[in-house]
Amino acid sequence: STAAITVMDLLPWRESAVIRRKLVLSTVKCKTNFCFEGITYDIKGNVFYALQELGPMRVWRVNPGSGTASLVLDPAPGGWPGMRDLAGAYFRANSTSGLYLLSQATQNVARVDFNGTLVNKVQVRDNMVEG
Repeated sequence: STAAITVMDLLPWRESAVIRRKLVLSTVKCKTNFCFEGITYDIKGNVFYALQELGPMRVWRVNPGSGTASLVLDPAPGGWPGMRDLAGAYFRANSTSGLYLLSQATQNVARVDFNGTLVNKVQVRDNMVEG
């Protein structure tokens, strides 16, 4: 199937969400239920980083203006050590050092630079660690 992202406003004083735009990303092909699992936004670069959960694990940069997606991180077969899936992401504002990625399966948070190198990781001990 083809991946898509719906951009919306979720404001506490409104009773419902306001859909701003639906981005259909024809370059991103996914297996059923193994597509985008986590997403984060770079306000300075005006791009989303979307995680492809499994089969294979990947990180995509999505330009909301043009609606295009480009592959940013594609780890070697087997993925990053200690990461069996991608469930959540965090991009620190004004950072150029990469992303924080969450694995639900291993309960690890890893910092991965934009060269694809796993810089460090820590285990998150909780019952439900998902993006």
